Amino acid sequence: MNDPSLDEKFSSIHTVEPDVIKQGVSRAALSRFLSLPLETVRRRVTGLKRRKILAETKAGLIVTELNAFKFGNNHELQKVNMLLLTKLLRDLKRAGINGPDDLRAAKVAVAANKAT
Repeated sequence: MNDPSLDEKFSSIHTVEPDVIKQGVSRAALSRFLSLPLETVRRRVTGLKRRKILAETKAGLIVTELNAFKFGNNHELQKVNMLLLTKLLRDLKRAGINGPDDLRAAKVAVAANKAT
């Protein structure tokens, strides 16, 4: 943030900036940043607006502070990321992959099968 007082006020992981101070982004900018076709971005934005995750302002699209998934709140995002990472690691372990060495061994085995 360019305003040190706002930066201090909303720097906690337990706070979310109010919608009125957020800077918006255009669909075209999202398309370029995400390397996705503009039509794809338009469809996804429409769905996210319907679910009240994104809101349209004069400045562009913002992640609304009232979204049900708490996107925009770093603390909530960190919790979701940790849950997803834990699930990924658990699923990999169930598949017999316990570490990077298992991935290398699986790649060698696939390459050997293709050679035969």
